[in-house]
Amino acid sequence: MNHWTGRSLTINIKDIDNKNFIYLGENMKSTTSLIGILLIIAGILLFAYEGFTYNKPEQIAQIGDVHVIENHEKTVYFPPIYGGIAILAGIVLIVVGRRK
Repeated sequence: MNHWTGRSLTINIKDIDNKNFIYLGENMKSTTSLIGILLIIAGILLFAYEGFTYNKPEQIAQIGDVHVIENHEKTVYFPPIYGGIAILAGIVLIVVGRRK
C-alpha cells in the first residue's frame, strides 16, 4: 500500500483485486464541506450580481501625435442558472462531506 500525506490531505492507494483504489483521509470531510460552502457563497453572489460592466478603450484615429480614443462599455452577464447550479453543487458537497 502506498501512502502519501500532505498538509491537510491524506491519500492511501490500496491494491484490491489488482485495481488501485484511492482513499482520501478524514481531513477530506472538512475540505469537501469547505468547498461546498464556498460554492454556496459563489452561487448567492451570482444571483445577487447578474453580471459586471467594464470600459474598454479603443483607438479610433491617430493623426501624428494626436490619438482619438473612445471608451466602449462592455457587459458580461451571468445567467441565474449558474448560481443555482453552484448552490446545488455546494449542498451536495456538504452532504457528501458529512456522510463520510
